[in-house]
Amino acid sequence: MTKFVQYLRVSTTKQGLSGLGIEDQKRAVAEITKNCADCIIGTFEEHESGGNNDRPKLKEALKLCGNTGATLLVAKLDRLSRNAAFILTLIEKSKTAKKPFKILFCDNPEIDETMLGMLAIFAQHERKTMADRQKAAYRSKRARIANGENIKIGNAEAFTPEVRQKGIEAKRAYRAQNENLINAKITIKKEIETATTKNRTITANDLVKELNRQKIQTIRGYEYELKNIRPIIKEVLNEMNLQALPTATTEPKTKIQKIDTTAAKTVCTNMRANNKTFQQIADFLNDNGFMTAKGSKFEAMTVKRLIEK
Repeated sequence: MTKFVQYLRVSTTKQGLSGLGIEDQKRAVAEITKNCADCIIGTFEEHESGGNNDRPKLKEALKLCGNTGATLLVAKLDRLSRNAAFILTLIEKSKTAKKPFKILFCDNPEIDETMLGMLAIFAQHERKTMADRQKAAYRSKRARIANGENIKIGNAEAFTPEVRQKGIEAKRAYRAQNENLINAKITIKKEIETATTKNRTITANDLVKELNRQKIQTIRGYEYELKNIRPIIKEVLNEMNLQALPTATTEPKTKIQKIDTTAAKTVCTNMRANNKTFQQIADFLNDNGFMTAKGSKFEAMTVKRLIEK
């Protein structure tokens, strides 16, 4: 029985939450596997641009394929990438994996490697053409606006308060269900509580090190840095009704009253004039109840510093 690992991708978080694109991809995969209900051994869904070749979920899918020899199942070529070099590199890696595997595209399951390479080049060209057309359209509109025409750039409906609010809600919903973020917040809260209980200072850098030590990743599957942990720390502090990370409190030091050493210095000077050693002077001062400015006994070096002062 052929085993499959399905990889589903949409470009934005909003598309992922709405099911836009993902459901179509699932239907395409179902057509290939309809006579084999148990042959899909892994499903990886990613909300990333196809222009980003460093995708955590794709890496996980490829790793599973390489360990099991399962076929990577993708709905369409552009769901994998529009970068020809990237696609061809993946094909080569699939051949040299621990257990070599195939890559199957649902919309063209019979495609061979030569044709796949050609389609990858066409897909890359199409992506560049689309970007060039969009840039040209914007340049044309800007020129018309400069000539006094009353036209708008972009889709005005996408900037209405209602649409913006939906976007905010979609982002919040995605963050609320993201396992990496949930684990990060739990860990940060625990570290803050521990630092507070033990009267210990904790910094954002300490939290970065702890999350990376526990191999807790960011929402997109990367290691934490100061720039991406600060917003999460702020969220956790708000949830805990705190203003800032805990700082250790210390008891104020009691100011030591210095002892007047004028009389001791006079004794030292006179005894030194009579050729007494520093140690002899120190012994004399200690025997007669003299003390240093800090309230301790005299030593040879203390006597020397007092005379030279």
